[in-house]
Order: sequence, then C-alpha cells, then structure tokens
Amino acid sequence: MFQELSKAPYLDRVVGLHLNASDNHLGLLIYIEGDIDAFRNQIQQKPEVLDFEIMVTDDGCFYTYFQTELNEVSKQLFATLTRGSLLMVPPYNYGDGSVTISLFGPTDEVQEAVAKVPAPFEVTINEVSGMEATPGLTEPLLSDRQHDALEAAKDIGYYDLPRQGTYEDIAARIGCAPSTAAEHLRKAESKIIRANRR
Repeated sequence: MFQELSKAPYLDRVVGLHLNASDNHLGLLIYIEGDIDAFRNQIQQKPEVLDFEIMVTDDGCFYTYFQTELNEVSKQLFATLTRGSLLMVPPYNYGDGSVTISLFGPTDEVQEAVAKVPAPFEVTINEVSGMEATPGLTEPLLSDRQHDALEAAKDIGYYDLPRQGTYEDIAARIGCAPSTAAEHLRKAESKIIRANRR
C-alpha cells in the first residue's frame, strides 16, 4: 500500500491525516486527490488490505480509511517511530516513492529512533527544529500537479485573449493525457475560485 500511495501515477496528492499501528494492524485515514476508480480497483486487489471505506468530497477528491496487516518489518518501523514519548505528527505527505513525517520528542529519543529505522527503509532528515516546526492547520491550496498545469497553461498563453494553447499543449508540457491535464486545470481553477470567496 505504501508503494501505491507514494508512486501511483493516477494519484495527484496523498496526505495521511491519522494513523494507528497496534498489534499486527495499521489503520490509516488519508485525503487523496486523483482517480478514485483506479484507486478503488487497486486497493481491492491488495491482499494485505483487510477493510476500507471511501468518502467523496464535493470537489471530487476523497478520503479513505483502510486497515492493513503489518508485516514484521513494518511492525518494527512503527515500534521504532512511536517508542517512548515520540510522536509522529500529521500530516504525512506521500509522493515520489517516499513519505514525509514530522517526528517530535526528546532529542536523544528522536536520534535513537532515526538510527534504528530498519532496512529497507531509508531516512532523510529535511530539518531539525523545535516547536516552531509544528505543522499548521492550513494546507497548500493546490497539489503539485495542479500547480504544474496552471503554470504550463500560463506559459503557453491558455489564459491570453485570444487563447493561444490547448489541453493537448498543457498535457505535452506536464507529461500526461489531455483529459488529465484538463482535470488538473479544472480542479485548480475551482479551488482558487472557492478560496477567493472566503
């Protein structure tokens, strides 16, 4: 499931909101922007997924809760990252084959946990700081793919009068199908309009 959440080409944005790893099971609540049908098809084929539920939002994005069985390495990973008084603080951002988390706790416990993360997992430390690094309640307005689509549209003159570009041109710039480019652009425009009404 980690590979699916972090690498699937049909998912534009994947953000973990809550997790509970206990005994042999992991429960995850995740917000997703992407192709819900492709995701549902894939999750149904994963034998380690014991149960799942999907709720679609008004703008076509969705939340999913699922419960999976943990293998021995995964159990070791979660035991390492939640040992002692450590906290894995959401959001957990998936993408490009990785997941970014914030780990809070006493410095010596954080250092020990990082040193004991089991193979094949690898750790890259992006920042070391105090409470000022606590994730805020706000989230980026646009996913990376939506931002890329808007930038490409602007660059090719899609918003000029008269219009200079097409969905095919945008798709060529960002490496996807024209229908996918159109969907990225539609969602980005919708989010910007809704944000400006607040």
